[in-house]
Amino acid sequence: MYWHGSYMASLSVIAANSDSHSSGQKVAYFTESRAYALVCCRPPEENFVTAGIGKDSKLHYYERFPQQLEIMYRGKVGYLYTAEKTEAWRPSFKPQAFESELDVPVTGCEQIPDVYAALQSELQNETMVLHRYEDIDPAEQLMHADAIRAHIADPRFASYRAFLERNFASLWKKPMRELFSMDRRDYDPALPRFVRPSVRAIIRRGGKVAMEHVTRYGYYKFPGGGIDAGETQLETLCRETREEAGLVVRPETAKPYGMVPRIRLSKDGGHIFEQMNYYYLCDVLPDPVPTDRDAYEIEDGFTLEWADPKAVIDVNLAADAKGLGRGMPWREAHVLQMLQDEGYFA
Repeated sequence: MYWHGSYMASLSVIAANSDSHSSGQKVAYFTESRAYALVCCRPPEENFVTAGIGKDSKLHYYERFPQQLEIMYRGKVGYLYTAEKTEAWRPSFKPQAFESELDVPVTGCEQIPDVYAALQSELQNETMVLHRYEDIDPAEQLMHADAIRAHIADPRFASYRAFLERNFASLWKKPMRELFSMDRRDYDPALPRFVRPSVRAIIRRGGKVAMEHVTRYGYYKFPGGGIDAGETQLETLCRETREEAGLVVRPETAKPYGMVPRIRLSKDGGHIFEQMNYYYLCDVLPDPVPTDRDAYEIEDGFTLEWADPKAVIDVNLAADAKGLGRGMPWREAHVLQMLQDEGYFA
């Protein structure tokens, strides 16, 4: 039997209006897994199905926030529609799933009074496995929290932002771990604050690290820069690394490492300058692309180097001792030292 799960009643046709994960075309989806169809019984503003068919042919459901399964489905009415498979159907890359680029006539419908209760039956029948949130490794929880923070700030996900904010409130508000703080305390706390968030890329290859060598002043910095209005941290990471270093980040590899706040009196003395530096570990494509550096970066002789971490630490601490870089060489040296102490270059 082939099912299509929906929150909508009285459908006579399943329209081909979903994006195919294989071709990108508009398709109608069906599945041989009743459990999989059940988790699809949710409105578009709750488009958060963290599930898939495992090698054991069972549906594996992964909670990304506490009590996700119950919160999403308890008391919700759903509808399981059935249809006859035709030659127009093709297998999806997802196991036990099929897609059709044509609208599919409905042959039957089962109303589900409580989707959560139906999913409990699937668990009891061992056709479904629930991976509870509290059993997830804390590091993985943090990774999901950072992904959700990016989703909430991204206009492409505006349709279900309220759902994310409501159910991830305890997660997405958690800050990235603070590595250390650079606070000069040379200001009057009553002054207005100007906050400038920035993103830095930590890219490793063969025991070396990708660094921008600021040749004019003789120190190194991680590729990265300020977050533009409307950008997510991930978008900034990709843009800045490409423009400044000519390296193309693979977005799916980006993982939060930590953040460093830098607070000082502004040059004109009129406000407090607060820079939040967010560091991400990431991989890049093997082939570089042309850079698009700012004029000052060209003037300062920015040059990409795959450098030895220990050598960069020594060079940067020497540059900082000479008063160069307004604290940046010291910051990057200490981040590199933490990475080295934690075994990231072993």
